[in-house]
Amino acid sequence: MSGIGKLSHETGCSVETIRYYEKLGLIPTPNRSEGGHRQYLKMHQARLLFIRQSRDLGFSLEQVRELINLSEDADRTCDITLELVQLQLTSVEEKIKRLEVMREDLLLMACDCRNTCSGARAPDCSIVTILAAPMPVRRKSPQAPEMWEPSMV
Repeated sequence: MSGIGKLSHETGCSVETIRYYEKLGLIPTPNRSEGGHRQYLKMHQARLLFIRQSRDLGFSLEQVRELINLSEDADRTCDITLELVQLQLTSVEEKIKRLEVMREDLLLMACDCRNTCSGARAPDCSIVTILAAPMPVRRKSPQAPEMWEPSMV
């Protein structure tokens, strides 16, 4: 058995996060010592590592709860967990597409600034002009939200 500080160190989860996961019921409530201190077992450490790795992969707390439930239900098949992972993969791929559009826009803004603002004062910078435009010209991408089109402002 170990205390919350040691468990925090072993799992990389803060003490506050461990308590939060307990409150949400994602980890079982630990027994307490006579002095009232939580006493964590290896199963708590394993569950926290499961949660942390799931969160690192972008799963929401509700999805983590579903994964935990699936991990404990011998009557359910792997198909359900695969479906959750495939949904998460689709979400990640969409985010990557949006980030690629953002990257392109930021590169265009930087290039425009380098080409037109050499030595200019910050208030006259093309980046400031683009960001302050009241009615920005936008580009639409089928998989991405509307983004700035710096070269058109």
